[in-house]
Amino acid sequence: MKKEKPTSWLLYKPPLRLSYGTHHSKAMLLVYSSGVRVVVHTANLIYVDWNNKTQGLWMQDFPVKEQNDIGKTSPFEDDLVEYLKALEWSGCNVTLPQIGDVKINAAYFRRFDYSSASVRLVASVPGYHKGAELKKWGHMKLRTILQEECFGNEFQGSPLVYQFSSLGSLDEKWMMELASSMCSGSTWDNQPLGPGSVQIIWPTVEDVRCSIEMVSSHFFKSQQSCLGCTSEKWFSTHDPFL
Repeated sequence: MKKEKPTSWLLYKPPLRLSYGTHHSKAMLLVYSSGVRVVVHTANLIYVDWNNKTQGLWMQDFPVKEQNDIGKTSPFEDDLVEYLKALEWSGCNVTLPQIGDVKINAAYFRRFDYSSASVRLVASVPGYHKGAELKKWGHMKLRTILQEECFGNEFQGSPLVYQFSSLGSLDEKWMMELASSMCSGSTWDNQPLGPGSVQIIWPTVEDVRCSIEMVSSHFFKSQQSCLGCTSEKWFSTHDPFL
């Protein structure tokens, strides 16, 4: 990658606090003279992911802050900047059209007005977190956000439907923690939503065999057997696959 990258690219590898794991966020921050476009997507930055697979993408444009709004902040802004700071990137100096010479770093993105954000940002940072850091990342961040929300009574006990491209080495305790975070929040009359059944959307061998990439069914079966080993007790009692 280093040998083949365009000269205008800057590669940076965030440090890890563990001997395993990785920062796996997929996002773009596109800076314009009038503002910034934040894009969060599910695809890796490789051709086959964008050309051969179904992906999801969210984006929104945010303007430069008005002079009297400088210093004001919003939850989306704080979440974004905190994650960029967690990458421990010192930044770089660039020349932008119609803007001039600027230093792009985490603090740079505080110059934009995110008060119109239609979503909350939930980032994941590899490592062990405790204290104030515990609720800043991952499903504990999601739990904190949902606890502030109210829902209609029809959402009590609703099923939790998961869909993702891969499943790591998870144990029963973690799966229960995730479910607890997913069903956080309360109804308008202040009743907890309560736990719902977990349902995981997962491809069948036939789905994989007929997919555009023609992955062998042998490979898929080997992955499926690993799933049973990592969380055998949880899967045997929940039977979550759809």
